[in-house]
Amino acid sequence: MTKQKLQLRLAFITAIDPNDRKSWSGIYSFMLDELKNEFEHIEVIGPIPQPFLLKVLLGGIAVFHLAAFNMKYDKLRSSVLSRYYGRIIAKKLKKSPVDVIFAPAASTEIANLNTSIPICYYSDSSFAQISNYYADYKGISDRSKLESNQIEKKAIQRSAACVYSSLWAADFASNYYHKPINDVFVAKFGANITPLEKIDINYKGKSIEFNILFLGVDWYRKGGEKVVAVYNSLNNKGYPVTLTICGSNPNIKDENITIFPFLDKNKKEDRKILQDIMLRTHLMLLPTEADCSPIVLNEAAAFGIPVIATDTGGIASQVEHGFNGFLVTNEKDFYQYSELLINDQELYLRMAENALEKYKNELNWSKWGEEIKSIIHVITLKSN
Repeated sequence: MTKQKLQLRLAFITAIDPNDRKSWSGIYSFMLDELKNEFEHIEVIGPIPQPFLLKVLLGGIAVFHLAAFNMKYDKLRSSVLSRYYGRIIAKKLKKSPVDVIFAPAASTEIANLNTSIPICYYSDSSFAQISNYYADYKGISDRSKLESNQIEKKAIQRSAACVYSSLWAADFASNYYHKPINDVFVAKFGANITPLEKIDINYKGKSIEFNILFLGVDWYRKGGEKVVAVYNSLNNKGYPVTLTICGSNPNIKDENITIFPFLDKNKKEDRKILQDIMLRTHLMLLPTEADCSPIVLNEAAAFGIPVIATDTGGIASQVEHGFNGFLVTNEKDFYQYSELLINDQELYLRMAENALEKYKNELNWSKWGEEIKSIIHVITLKSN
C-alpha cells in the first residue's frame, strides 16, 4: 500500500552530510530516506562546509580557552559558528522556499536562524543533560558550557516542536528548558540496518553455540571489557559461548572471540557482514556507562536479539525489562541474566520474539516517519 504523502515542502537541515552513513551512526541517512516517503518535496540543506577563516577563528578561540582556563572549547556549539550557519541557511531558504523545517541534532544550525518558518527540532538529548552525563564534557570550560547551553536554549525556544528519541530526553528538555509539554514529543529511532523480511527465531534454539555480541566503537564507555569478563566467566563454567566484537579492536587472543575492528555501512559488503553477524547472534550485551539512545539496541531488536543493558540514559525506551531483555544497574547481573537465558530456552525464545515485536511496533524508521509526519502536520496547521 502506497503511503499518503503530505503535500508540504520540507527543508532537511544539517551541517553534516546526511547521506554519509558514518555520520551520527547513519541516523541522518535513514531519517532522510524515510522522510522522502512521507513528504511530497524534500529540500536538503547540508552539508554546510566551514570556510578557512572561520576554522581559524574557532581554532583561535579554542587556543584561548586552553591558555586562559586550561580547558577545552566546544567548537561544535559556538555562537560564532551558529551565526554563520544561520546566515547561510537563511539565504538558501530564500532561494528555495519551504513550508516547514526539520532540524535533526541541529541546535547550532537553527539557534540563530532568522525565519518565520515553523521548525521541528529533533535530538536524542540536550546540552545541559549530556554535559553533566558524558565524561568527555568534563574538560570543557565553564564559559564554553554557558555558550553551548545558550545555543541549545535558543534552538529549543525557536522550535515549534521539539522531538526526542526517548522519554528521558523529552522530560529533561521540558523541565530544564521550560518547553511547554504540548510542544515536546517522543519519536524513537529506527534501526540503521536492513533486516530480513522474516527472521527465524527457532533456529537459534537449536544452535550448539551461544553467540554473544558487543557492538560499539567506544570500547571503554560502552563497557567492552565487562562483556569480555562475562564471556570469560561463562566459558570457565563450561558454557559453549562465543563472542563477536564489532567496531572496536581490543588486544585479545581467543579462538572463540571474533573481532571486526571496523565496518563501513556505506559499503554493501560491510553491511552484508554485519547482517550475517546479527543473524548468528543470540544475545547482545551493552554495559555502557553513558548513552542516550544507542541505535545498536534497535538493530538487535530488528533481528530478534534479546539485550542486557545498563539502565541509564534513554535505554529504557528501547529495552523493556523482562520483555525484550534486561535492564541492570549491578555489573554482576550481566553474568546472571546471560546464564539465565542460556539455561532457559523457553524464556530466551519468548524474549527473542518480543524483541522482533518491539521492533515492528516501535523501533523502526517507518513508525518514526509516521510520527514525525503527524507532528509536523500539527505545527504547520498551528502556524497558518
